[in-house]
Amino acid sequence: MTMKMNMKEWVAETIRAEKKKAAPILSFPGIQITGHTVDEMVRDGHLQALCMEAIAKRFPTGAAFSLMDLSVEAEAFGSPVSYSEDEVPTVTAALVHDEEEAEALKVLELMNTDSKFRDMCAYGTEGNYMEYAEDGTVQKLRDDWNWPSYTQGTFFILSTQADGDPDAWNQVKEQNESAVSSTCLGFALDVTNIQNEIANCNTVWDKYKNDLLTGASDPATAVPACIEELKAAGLDTVIEEAQKQVDEFFAN
Repeated sequence: MTMKMNMKEWVAETIRAEKKKAAPILSFPGIQITGHTVDEMVRDGHLQALCMEAIAKRFPTGAAFSLMDLSVEAEAFGSPVSYSEDEVPTVTAALVHDEEEAEALKVLELMNTDSKFRDMCAYGTEGNYMEYAEDGTVQKLRDDWNWPSYTQGTFFILSTQADGDPDAWNQVKEQNESAVSSTCLGFALDVTNIQNEIANCNTVWDKYKNDLLTGASDPATAVPACIEELKAAGLDTVIEEAQKQVDEFFAN
């Protein structure tokens, strides 16, 4: 069954809603629900959909997202990728080893300089997956082009879709150009005196992060519990040391 939805209206309604719903950005909790492994899920698009469905059925989610795994692009370009049952795929070696291989990477330059090439990668081939309107916007002809555009390259040369805001990326560019740099640029935290506390805090975060990032747990209870355990693990000591070093950084 295909359901069409005006996304602008959906976003507006979601923002106005008094009771908010989570929008899980990862599919991994679905693995535990369905009883599969990470390795099985990343190799099977249908299984990813089942994991997304399992999360949506168990929790009051506002949207469903597919697995984000950039190793797919790395492997497509020829990088070796290691798979395991419990961890996300890992790129294990460099892609470029000599001048000839470096020359082949000009495709990445095209991706960030050639608007037509960028459009083709994002929307599919012209006349098959999309076509250009008279005003230069893109009209999609099909919905089965499966290479996510956000993984490819710059958006500033990407043609907007016919139903989108034609000035959207110019607005983003203006925001980037007017952004103010952080006053802490150049600061690097020395963790020598807080290694144990950081390790303990990472252990606590690993315990809670999947549920918190995906909305699998109620934040009203999960966030206070996580904070309490982080403090017990030494979070305040880490903050105190970091603040001390920041103060010294500005003093110098």
